Amino acid sequence: MVDGDKGNFAHSVEKTKNPWFKLTFKAPVEIDEVRVFNRKGYESRFKEGVIEFLQGNKVVASVKADGAPLKSIKSSVAPSNGSQIAALKHKLLEEKMDLVTLSVVEHLLSYSLGRELSYLDEDDIHELVNSAVKNGYGFRDIVKSIIKHDIFRRL
Repeated sequence: MVDGDKGNFAHSVEKTKNPWFKLTFKAPVEIDEVRVFNRKGYESRFKEGVIEFLQGNKVVASVKADGAPLKSIKSSVAPSNGSQIAALKHKLLEEKMDLVTLSVVEHLLSYSLGRELSYLDEDDIHELVNSAVKNGYGFRDIVKSIIKHDIFRRL
C-alpha cells in the first residue's frame, strides 16, 4: 500500500459508513504524490473519498480521491495537489537552483546561438552559470551575460 506493491492493500468492511484509514510516520516526511488504486471490480468504492493530511490534530491539506484539491495549506509535511506546485518551487529554489540555472543557460544559449551546444561550449556555459550565481540568479542578468559573453560575439 505505501510501498508501491499493489498486492499490499487495505480496505474497509463493505457498507461501512464513513470508513477511514490512518498512516502515522515517526518523523516528518515529504509526500510528493498520492495514488489511489481500486482493485478490479471495486472501482467505485473510493470514488467519493477524501484524503486528509494532518499535523497533530490539525488538517493541513486534503484532496478528493479524483485529485481535486479541497483544502491547501502550505505544509512541509504533506503537500496536497494544490500546494505541490509551491512545494516543487521551494525544492527547486532551495535544493536544485544550480541545476535549474544550468538548464536555463543552456537553453537560452542554444537558442541565441541558433545551434545545438557541444562539449566545446562547456567552459563558456560554466562561466555563464557562475556569473548567474554571483548575480543572484536573475533571469535578466543571465540574458545580459549571454549577450555580453565572448561566445555570443564569436558569431
